Amino acid sequence: MKLRKDEWEKKELGEIATIIMGQSPPSTTYNLTGEGLPFFQGKTEFTDKYPVAVKWCSKPNKIAEPNEVQGDVVSN
Repeated sequence: MKLRKDEWEKKELGEIATIIMGQSPPSTTYNLTGEGLPFFQGKTEFTDKYPVAVKWCSKPNKIAEPNEVQGDVVSN
């Protein structure tokens, strides 16, 4: 099912999801060359639809596994 943008309901993320915060890895493990996993650190890396990787981390502390981040569209 596809909803039109004018039908979206605006919510705070904490209202619809459980947020588990991680601890940032040491800055010495960050890089701009693509070594390791993308490291999404702030709102500037997020667009209207998809995040854009700017930094990577060679030794991440937390990694989201497949299907760990999920969502359902619910309509009235």
